[in-house]
Amino acid sequence: MAVSPYGYERQGEYWTSKLIEDYLLDFGFEIIALPIPANTEYSLPADYIFFDKRLTKLFGLQYKALYHNKRDHWHLDEHQHRTLELYPWIYYCLLELREAREFRAALHLARLAKANFSYRSELYPVGPERFSDYSRWATFYKELEHCRRGVVVSSDHHLKQLLMAGSDAQSLSRISREAMDIFLIDFASRHAMHYSPFLARTP
Repeated sequence: MAVSPYGYERQGEYWTSKLIEDYLLDFGFEIIALPIPANTEYSLPADYIFFDKRLTKLFGLQYKALYHNKRDHWHLDEHQHRTLELYPWIYYCLLELREAREFRAALHLARLAKANFSYRSELYPVGPERFSDYSRWATFYKELEHCRRGVVVSSDHHLKQLLMAGSDAQSLSRISREAMDIFLIDFASRHAMHYSPFLARTP
């Protein structure tokens, strides 16, 4: 029997991404949404992000839909998992959506997990060998504020280094290909930038 997700993966990704924006708006942030940069020559909106040395945080999400038709699980791709080793500030966002009517709760149903564990092809939400090393969004956000999640970004140059994984310009293409959702949050100015995989890049 073919194994398939409960719903369209991109739909769950979009709902969750939008709910993160809504959450930040509710907390008084202003948000600019931008496409993931195509190269290292991109520039940030002037005076929007101030790069407070303690309060500007970067994190990314790699979404995974929940699959069924046998034991419920999230499927991991080995190449993608190895790629995430280059970006310790990118987390798996394990979606638990089973029905479209759950979309308004998508963010609160998601499990956020570091990608620093040994690769396995499937993660299980319940039962024997269940994957338990994760946070819910509210906890993740508090840990982000207190520097226990994400990474502190000190400058525009530092941000570019992080997006390039300290290596080459191909890293930006890699992030774009893998459809990673990236947020840069300045807690001091209450400004946030959302590098969204749902926005088309301009040439």
